[in-house]
Amino acid sequence: MRFRMVLPRGFGPPAPECHPFQREDFTVLRGVLDLGQIDGRRVVLAAGDRFNLPKGTFHLPRNGGVDELEFEATLTPGKDSAPMFEALYAATRDYRGIGRFARVAMVFRRHRSAITFHLPVRTVMAIASWLGRVVGVRAPRGPAGRGDNAQIQPAP
Repeated sequence: MRFRMVLPRGFGPPAPECHPFQREDFTVLRGVLDLGQIDGRRVVLAAGDRFNLPKGTFHLPRNGGVDELEFEATLTPGKDSAPMFEALYAATRDYRGIGRFARVAMVFRRHRSAITFHLPVRTVMAIASWLGRVVGVRAPRGPAGRGDNAQIQPAP
């Protein structure tokens, strides 16, 4: 699955993530992509740079520059990444605060084969997901047509 992301300055996930069964290939189109510490070294990519991340490697993709970041990434094999990204987009677009956090946690728990986190983060997400279900929060689903109208833009 290939996708394009645009991230504002300073934006990125709150904790390192890992795709246990997928390789991820990055191409920076503009800006600076900071992938965090990988194999003991900090990986920072500028416009035109490419990086191949082996499956099962924790990384923290964030905008490491002062301008907007745009990059393409390809997850191989795609597995259930498209439905995960569609559901994440819907959760972050339509909700704020604790409702957003609970829905994002539910999406990540539903798509554990596509993405995972270190144990402390997984534990917090499990609790948030459970509390959300207890109070009636429902996580968006992807792809569009299965309870969600959110759509991601595939890379051209």
